[in-house]
Amino acid sequence: MLSEVGEELLSIYGQHEHQSLQWVETHVDILDEFGGLLGLRQEFQNILRNLLPCPERFKESVREREKGEGI
Repeated sequence: MLSEVGEELLSIYGQHEHQSLQWVETHVDILDEFGGLLGLRQEFQNILRNLLPCPERFKESVREREKGEGI
């Protein structure tokens, strides 16, 4: 964790700040920030986080319904 924080501090305040442009991991962040999309990206991540459990919840409801019909 400290190394990640340290990299960010060096990137912000270091004389080699431009080198962060070479890191592929930062490209999407840079583009989203430039396009003003960080808020929209966060909203999308929240929606996706809510949708991911849906297939499992659906399977669970089908199993419960099948159990109820067997009685």
